[in-house]
Amino acid sequence: MTKSKAIVVVHSKWCPFCRTAVKIAGTLRREFEIALKLLDIDVREVEREADIYVKRHGDWSENYVIPQLFIEFEDGTVQHLFTGISDVKAARAKLKTILNLA
Repeated sequence: MTKSKAIVVVHSKWCPFCRTAVKIAGTLRREFEIALKLLDIDVREVEREADIYVKRHGDWSENYVIPQLFIEFEDGTVQHLFTGISDVKAARAKLKTILNLA
């Protein structure tokens, strides 16, 4: 697999689970030294991009669940990390598996 480019978080500021997910993503960003991209579904300019991202790579439904975290690679491929509630330990383990570091 190619080099990781960014951790992508589809979230909203009003969502308490999203705040936790953003913190988890920030921790992973620092540990793995990769970029962090936040897609807030309540920001009109990025709402469509967030919808497309989830539809192509995540757990899609018309009223999809947030937060959703992804890892994006330099070659354009994307892997889904998790939807909903997680913790740093579980997210780290999943990311290590995806990056073949486990």
